[in-house]
Amino acid sequence: MSINKNKLIESITSRGDFTIVPNELWSLNITHKAKIVYVFILMQSQKWEPSIRCIAAGVNYGNDAVLQAIKELQRVKMIEIMPRGPGLRNEYFLTSIKEWDFSEVYGNVEQ
Repeated sequence: MSINKNKLIESITSRGDFTIVPNELWSLNITHKAKIVYVFILMQSQKWEPSIRCIAAGVNYGNDAVLQAIKELQRVKMIEIMPRGPGLRNEYFLTSIKEWDFSEVYGNVEQ
């Protein structure tokens, strides 16, 4: 079976609104919810200031599910969170793939 992605790629790249997702994401030992939360955060603009409630609404999960997903992302070093103080939203930093923890993977993945 072959898949021709040319029409899809052409239509997406001509608009300029697309997100590139690292293939390594699918090999990490985290839940699908954590992967979806990661991609949702990844697709936001640099100036976006996330909140748990905003992420939950964006991915259609509850706040508790989003908090659990973020804990998973922190566990495998995909995301770092810097608190900014009382009443202020945290800063989220997506880390380099080189920093990710591949000690528990679903398959053999070259790093």
